[in-house]
Amino acid sequence: MVIRPVTLFCIVFCLTGVGYSQTPSSSLEDEPNPCQSPVLQKAQTQGLKSLKPDEIVEYWIRNWQCKRYAKRVGQDINLGYLQKQKQEEYYREAKELSGLGSCFTTVIIITILYSFVSFALLN
Repeated sequence: MVIRPVTLFCIVFCLTGVGYSQTPSSSLEDEPNPCQSPVLQKAQTQGLKSLKPDEIVEYWIRNWQCKRYAKRVGQDINLGYLQKQKQEEYYREAKELSGLGSCFTTVIIITILYSFVSFALLN
């Protein structure tokens, strides 16, 4: 007697589902609100740049949990503005040529100009 894979799958599927019933979930009032996490509070008040490297992972986890919680409660929570603020800060900083980047750029430009001038004078 050969048992077809489809039949075996159906038997295993039915047997594993026996005895499992969905229990009513606890009320939302009993669950802690992940949106009140200290990491999310810090990111909202001080910005994403204030988070330490080990807090960034926790921020993304809490952000995901907060979105799920808000969806279950029926609220609309948007933490995307934090990313937009961070991008705008980086854009403003990148617009200005300052610090190590300007030093490096100046050295490269002087080196290129010197090599062109010395090549032109030698030929």
